[in-house]
Amino acid sequence: PERKEKIKSAESGETVSVEEAKEIMERNRKNRFFGPEEVKKALGFSLELIPPIPFTREEIEREEELEHGLILQNDKDGEGAPLTMKIINNILKGKAADGKKLLYDIDWYKNEPFFIKETCAFGWKFFSEETIPGTKDENYLKQTETLAAYLKDKVFKNQTLSPEYEEALDEFESAKSDIVATMKNDWKKSADILAGLKISNLIRESAADIFYRMCVVEKNSAKKIHSNEYSWTSSRSSDGRFVAAGSFDSDGVEVGRDGPELTDGRLGSVFSRMK
Repeated sequence: PERKEKIKSAESGETVSVEEAKEIMERNRKNRFFGPEEVKKALGFSLELIPPIPFTREEIEREEELEHGLILQNDKDGEGAPLTMKIINNILKGKAADGKKLLYDIDWYKNEPFFIKETCAFGWKFFSEETIPGTKDENYLKQTETLAAYLKDKVFKNQTLSPEYEEALDEFESAKSDIVATMKNDWKKSADILAGLKISNLIRESAADIFYRMCVVEKNSAKKIHSNEYSWTSSRSSDGRFVAAGSFDSDGVEVGRDGPELTDGRLGSVFSRMK
């Protein structure tokens, strides 16, 4: 039902073709567009359903100006099974494009729901190629504030936010005082509040999403993205901490977890958005 609804809503608005979108996104540099062909090259299967691109030409032009990428995500593998981090790793036999390890050490999370159950979102997604300036060395709340400001001041500059984003930002503003009050003494409660916010899921990737993106980009461009940084995601480990992924190098992608109060100079957040 969710998949059909997304396709239906995409078809009801103004759209551009896959070819047009690729031309716009790669106007100034290659490897900023990852559609059906790129997904097949990376993961070895074709998508059963290719949803129309739900963004207008103006939106795509703006995202290209911001040097963002556009990727088609699928929530199922070639056999129709849920596409999780574990399944992606299995499909690629645990190997990156250069034959080296894809994941650094899965021991701590091999049985975690975010690894074995959480699936990628289905549809087209814009993403920043690196973590957003100002999100590193900040806690989860401050990162969210920076991402929200980026949404309003950069992505939708001189434009009216949709009711969905307006509602999400209003909810976030109302929740800030409770988050601040609990951050130091009850990190789990503040994490619960942050995780429940609409804005957290609208402009952050899940762990499955970022791993999918890392794999598709690397298989198509031989570039290991986020090699010197980590991105905090909307996913949580079973103990309530937020999951982060990054440091994609010859040892593989590192996956960690931390409470929302943590700050680290290499830990930021990627901006992403879907419809």
